[in-house]
Amino acid sequence: MSDERLRELERRWAESGSSEDEAELLRERVRVGALATAHLELAALLAHPAAGLASGLTPMELPPLPSVEWSELEENEDVAWLRALRERGGEAALLRAVAAVLVRNMGAEDPATPHGRLAAQVDAFALAPQDDERRLALHEHRFSDWGLTRNLARWLEEWGQPPLSRTLRTCVVLRVSSALVPQGWEGTVRAIRAELVPWLLGGGDPVQARVAARGEA
Repeated sequence: MSDERLRELERRWAESGSSEDEAELLRERVRVGALATAHLELAALLAHPAAGLASGLTPMELPPLPSVEWSELEENEDVAWLRALRERGGEAALLRAVAAVLVRNMGAEDPATPHGRLAAQVDAFALAPQDDERRLALHEHRFSDWGLTRNLARWLEEWGQPPLSRTLRTCVVLRVSSALVPQGWEGTVRAIRAELVPWLLGGGDPVQARVAARGEA
């Protein structure tokens, strides 16, 4: 019966395209266990209209990330949205946020370029963060004269450390990268939303799609 109900809601949303019908579908997917409540809530916080209707949550502000010390990480209000990514999306959300900025915000689509090679390696690592070989592949960048790549290398070296360490390094990488591109912080926010929402709601994983398009595992 639940499968029939889902198919009916999918058909209705496909025909109408309305946020209300999509919200009803999302609620049903949560009810039958096909969508995690935490992922629905994070999509809502990232300003997806239907997820907001389905969860009752309003979008969170994504202010520019400040330079913070370890002791400030859990209390600084400007870092609250990054904590929400970690708490509701786990390490996969943090990894995808960085991948989003590299590919969508910095134009690093071509794996033949240095930035493109870095983006491809981050994508691969995002799919298998426990894979030491993929993590070590990024160490070639740790002596780069480009600040972002140095921070990325440190970010990856610390990935096996406690979650706070991952969050702090992600904060540094996102802050540094947004300062390097014409789109600035607004471009960073757009990139993160465009990258994470489809993955959170099961509408496709942009990271997986890029890795497949490159012919990688």
